[in-house]
Amino acid sequence: MSIEHHTSNLPNEIIEIILLHLPIKSLLRFKSVSKSWNSIISDPVFTHTHLQFSNSPHLFLIKNRSFQGAFSLLKLEAKKFHREAVLSGPYGWNTVLCHCNGVLLLTDSYFKPTCYALWNPSTRTETYFTFRYTFYEDMNYGICYDPAIHDFKVVFAAGKNYAVFCCKTDTWTRRVGFPFKGTHSGVFADGAYYWVWRDKEDVRHVVYFDSRIDKLKRLQKPKQLTDEDHVSVACLKDSLCLYCNALGDETKVRFWIKEKGSSFKNCWNDWISCM
Repeated sequence: MSIEHHTSNLPNEIIEIILLHLPIKSLLRFKSVSKSWNSIISDPVFTHTHLQFSNSPHLFLIKNRSFQGAFSLLKLEAKKFHREAVLSGPYGWNTVLCHCNGVLLLTDSYFKPTCYALWNPSTRTETYFTFRYTFYEDMNYGICYDPAIHDFKVVFAAGKNYAVFCCKTDTWTRRVGFPFKGTHSGVFADGAYYWVWRDKEDVRHVVYFDSRIDKLKRLQKPKQLTDEDHVSVACLKDSLCLYCNALGDETKVRFWIKEKGSSFKNCWNDWISCM
């Protein structure tokens, strides 16, 4: 007798609660049970919630060198990596630009790409879209999950221009921000996507995307930092971390953690100092 028959009398809310506690391997297998189960597991809201419930924090996704356009899903157990599965990226792509809550932004090429896809390796779901930008400076990318609309937004920024793609409505919004130069990798932490960008004077600023109003904003750095300090961002347990090396000495580093809670409150805690 099938799983669907045993659960046919259960409301979808109960089925979803049960599915939330299952490992990724089981979810992938259960997508074929029925259309309703596939719909639940593929839903972005379910994906986001499952990530919070996950009891397997030691999962890693790396490019597979044996198969073009594929990834290896590794699990760290007893200080050893074990390959859980080989996953094929959508459209044969494995160029990752950024990620957020387990969702990857993939593209067809590093050089002037125009085709993109948001891909969730856990549920094998993807959203394909194209973007042909008229500003040709170095491009910066970011993904942000907007809990107000239960959807992902993608940010493309170059020079003083940026554009926001909303997955649910399949729409683009173009805006003008503040000028910066170069390409910089960012992180999603505490509900926002953050970068460190350089202005024309090479001063580094912490910049974040506020998904509530689709705007880029500056975040004040810790008062101990000067305009000459070279700072970078990282995510530690969903908190924004800012770190800085001492000029001329890479062995000396200082870390700050941004206080979680009120979404964009500027409150830095001096965390570690190795000087």
